[in-house]
Amino acid sequence: GTMKQFLVCMILAIWACREAWCGAVGSLALVVSFKKWCAQPPHDCTHIPQWNEVWLYDFNNLGSPCWGVITLHTGIGYTDGLGRNRYYMFGMTFGVSTLLSCTEDGTGYLRSKVLLGYSNHTVDEMDQVVDRLAGKKGEPCSYKNDPDDCFTPDNYDFSIWNCNYFTAWLSDELGLWQNYPQYIWDGRGIGKR
Repeated sequence: GTMKQFLVCMILAIWACREAWCGAVGSLALVVSFKKWCAQPPHDCTHIPQWNEVWLYDFNNLGSPCWGVITLHTGIGYTDGLGRNRYYMFGMTFGVSTLLSCTEDGTGYLRSKVLLGYSNHTVDEMDQVVDRLAGKKGEPCSYKNDPDDCFTPDNYDFSIWNCNYFTAWLSDELGLWQNYPQYIWDGRGIGKR
């Protein structure tokens, strides 16, 4: 129920910050949010990439009275030359998720979308690249072949191994890092494999 969701959110906010002042602010924000609890998360992404386009979607929910725990989120959308769509994101609950488009994400309000470039991968080939990053299907992680650097739920960290790292690494794997917005992530570690 609503109380259980509230308690989970409060615990996540305090854990995510790991600082006394941030935990207190997050808890206070959640108490205020609880009075105006929303049944559904905000959402407004309706964009579908054109053929061979790779897009970065930047969501936030700053200012929303309901969804104060997740404030920033990124995902990557792609449509291959056959018109098949994919949307990839990374989170702490499921690790890497593969959806059909950003319309299924629902993590926040779309703040911006950036065309990263173009790829000739089929969606099946793109899924394989993502599976390597996630360490799925027995694939070793493509980043240093180190299981600690796989994008798995166990390795998720709000501050040092999150959705922004995942989308940055995926853009680098696709050779599109040069168009990744620096205001989202400054590229620490990219290209140092």
